[in-house]
Amino acid sequence: MNASNKQIWAGRSRPLTLNLNGMLHLCYRVAVLFLPIIVFAFLLVIGGLLGDQGQHIYFTPGRVEMREGKLAAGLVVLGLLIMWLVVTCALIPAVIHELGHALALRYVAGVRHIRIESTPLRFSLLAPHEDLTPKSSLIVAVAGPVAAFIGGTVWQLMGHSFIAFWWYMHLIMLLPLFGDGKELVKAITAIRASGA
Repeated sequence: MNASNKQIWAGRSRPLTLNLNGMLHLCYRVAVLFLPIIVFAFLLVIGGLLGDQGQHIYFTPGRVEMREGKLAAGLVVLGLLIMWLVVTCALIPAVIHELGHALALRYVAGVRHIRIESTPLRFSLLAPHEDLTPKSSLIVAVAGPVAAFIGGTVWQLMGHSFIAFWWYMHLIMLLPLFGDGKELVKAITAIRASGA
């Protein structure tokens, strides 16, 4: 284990056990990342429901008129649409992606405890590196994007290609620019170096 991994592994949060409760906690931690957007959409819906259902004031040069408006209904529809899109196209695929990693860590690599590192722009599952062989590291890195890809294929088969597109976008995480891609490159390099 390198120095930076030891430092992260000895972090403030206690290890998360990869059992049913741990998996549910993982889902909760991913969902919290989307909370601000969902709250914004919820406020749009509430604003639309509580908003003025009748007259609206329109200012035009030289006069002020009152007309019937559809703003309140529009806010409700917009809020519900944002909530549906965020949950269907972002939240659920992100949860499936991270569960793919967690299940691979648990059942392929045999890891029992992980740590979660999350920032507003990044969410990572951390396992002690001495527990991972290069082959299991490769499988764990690919498991998250592949889980989301399988979910996208289900949406595609149901005829919802717009939703499937956002699920398929998780394959981008396999580029070396992102954490999954970096782990994939490290694992492939280690496998080639060992000749296995």
